[in-house]
Parts: sequence; structure tokens; C-alpha cells
Amino acid sequence: VGAVNSELVPAKQSMDDFYSAIRNLRENNITDGDAYKKLTFEFFLSRPKLAMAAGFGQAPNAFIAGKKWFWPYFYVDQKSTEQKGERLAAPHNQFIYSELFKDDNYPVQDYYTIPASGQSLFLEPYQYYGLTMTTYSRPIYDSKGKLLGVTGMDINMRAIDDEVKGKVVRNMGYYS
Repeated sequence: VGAVNSELVPAKQSMDDFYSAIRNLRENNITDGDAYKKLTFEFFLSRPKLAMAAGFGQAPNAFIAGKKWFWPYFYVDQKSTEQKGERLAAPHNQFIYSELFKDDNYPVQDYYTIPASGQSLFLEPYQYYGLTMTTYSRPIYDSKGKLLGVTGMDINMRAIDDEVKGKVVRNMGYYS
């Protein structure tokens, strides 16, 4: 448990940092979607090693002028024919960008609805395009406690499994 937790702590810290950066843009009255998309990509590039994706979704009309829903989401190509989104140009062509309102209708998905009810959490592992993964989500609030949106970072459970098995091999615990 300790080994798994130590692998997940960087995801929590990264989302805390992302949360602060998003709130900072909003507090400075930035309403341009490209600014938020660029910020999301920068956080994605600096993601923890077990994370395969990162993004954030706005509550209705909370960040982007003229857009009710907006969730910029970047992920590592999983080589699945079911993937949605657009491959980035080189040198980042191993990554895909997806707008999760268009591609996944995020307002009805657990990764949005559960944290939007007020709690940061790791979702129970679930299947997504052939992968078993978890999502760490954190709600974003303004200074008055109004929900602005949700951050999310996806972690491939196989990567956690491989990391924990590696620690066991180095006599740091047991694995069954």
C-alpha cells in the first residue's frame, strides 16, 4: 500500500499545482481558451511518470468566454483504434489532444460529476479504451466557494502494477 501511495502522491501534487495555476488565470480575468489549453499542455508535459493524461473541465461558462463547456485534455497515444482526438505535430506526435465535451460529453461522466460534488479523489479503477486506469480529480472553486471546474489526471494501472512489482523484486516488500 505504501509503495502504491508513494507513486500516487506526485499526481496529487501535480493537480494541486495545476489547480493553483488555473485559478490564477481566472483571477486575472483570462477568458481565452488557447491560454488554458496551453497551460494544460505545459502541465501535461511535466506530469508524473505514471500519469498518461491531464486536463481540466470548466463548470458551465466558468472560464472561457462564449463556451458553456470546455475540457482541454492531452494524453499519451495508447495505440488504440478507439482513441479520440487529434495527434499533435512533431516533436510531440506521440501525444493526442482531445476536447472532452465533444469527444466524451464530460458533464455526465464520473470523472467530472463526482469531484464536482465537492471532493478530491482517485476514482475506482475503470476500463477506458482497453486500459485499466484511475483518475485523480480535484474540484476548482473561486474565493467564494463557487464551483468553477474540475482537474483530472489519468494513471494507467498497469504502470502502477509494474512499478510495485519492480520494488518487490528489489526486496522492498511483497506482491501477490
